[in-house]
Amino acid sequence: MRVFFLVAGLLLLFGTEVWGVYSLMPFTDIQEKETTAITYFFHHNILWLRVLALVLIAYPVYYIVRYKKIWQKLLLLPVFAGYVIVFYYFNYYMAPAQIYQPVQVKTFAPKNRNKISSDKLVIGVAMNGIAKAYPIQIVGYHHQVADTIGGTPVLITYCTLCRSARVYNAVVEGKPANFVLMGLNNFNSVFEDKATKSWWQQETGVAIAGPMKDKKLEEIPSRQVTLSSWFKEYPEAVIMQPDSNYLAAYGLANNDRAYFRLKYMQANAEEYKSKSLVIGVLYNGYAKAYDWEALTATRFLEDSLPDVSVLLTLETDNASFHLWNRKVKGYVLHFERIGNTGNIRDVNTQSTWNMQGACIDGALQGTQLEELQSYLETWKSWNAFHPRTEMYKDKEAETSFIRL
Repeated sequence: MRVFFLVAGLLLLFGTEVWGVYSLMPFTDIQEKETTAITYFFHHNILWLRVLALVLIAYPVYYIVRYKKIWQKLLLLPVFAGYVIVFYYFNYYMAPAQIYQPVQVKTFAPKNRNKISSDKLVIGVAMNGIAKAYPIQIVGYHHQVADTIGGTPVLITYCTLCRSARVYNAVVEGKPANFVLMGLNNFNSVFEDKATKSWWQQETGVAIAGPMKDKKLEEIPSRQVTLSSWFKEYPEAVIMQPDSNYLAAYGLANNDRAYFRLKYMQANAEEYKSKSLVIGVLYNGYAKAYDWEALTATRFLEDSLPDVSVLLTLETDNASFHLWNRKVKGYVLHFERIGNTGNIRDVNTQSTWNMQGACIDGALQGTQLEELQSYLETWKSWNAFHPRTEMYKDKEAETSFIRL
């Protein structure tokens, strides 16, 4: 019986430390299983689990120290030394909250004092009469940036594994909340608010565990564009500047278009398919996805969703994309390419439009299309949280990419 308690206690002691971190890491055998409930239980009861483990091994250890031979007693030393190593490794070295520290010095600058290159990708947010841009390389390193825009507390997030950007109103139970990165669920970032200890999914803003389970954070509209594109619409915008404490980690000298490149060869169709980028759209409960390569090949796509007709455009920087409602003054417009000018023409009035959704010539000159929310991320991530998504199929696309 003493052996049983000793083995059980040691397994619980070691297992508690390992599981709490391992289950939130990007390992396929864990991420593709529903382990949130048990992981949350371990995280929030770890102190009591440690106490239970120590109680289980207390008498067997006492018995060994009191009655066993010297060499048997010495065997306890590497066991407990191993536990100390495991404890430190998984709680201080591997824990995401320890690896990805929050921004320490947060500063913003207007265009004339900005140090961020204009071709960098940013998450743009405009609300309450204020426009701000958050470089993806900065947000991506921290995974989240807490800020206030026009008096509203916001949470700017970016999951580097699935390439998804989301912005939320950072209010929980009527109070501004502070969030910390916990790890991953279904290969997507999970955050915990310090007040209620609930876990929130980055992709959906829904609490997946804790007192707030099934509640949803209010999403704030955002765009993923280049800084130069954001300045075209919001010349008075301010840009988040790099925190000097993490300059090397940001890798700002590197080309951030790596976010558009895949690690997988097209020869592996299934792997390529899951890691390919799509533009996801949610409208009145309907989900649809558009292949990023289809858009880069054609530069604009027309489509119709239930209750809305849309136009998807890509600017000449090959990074800034927009989803527009193509209904104007009660009429649904249809578009065609104008040679290699980078502009398009609506068939209805023969007016010319740019890829920023503005009519620049013709009967509708001065008209601006209404922009709708859309997201760029991997198909694997989008499909995991929106499994009933319909894939856009363009029969006339002049491309050779692999269809999803």
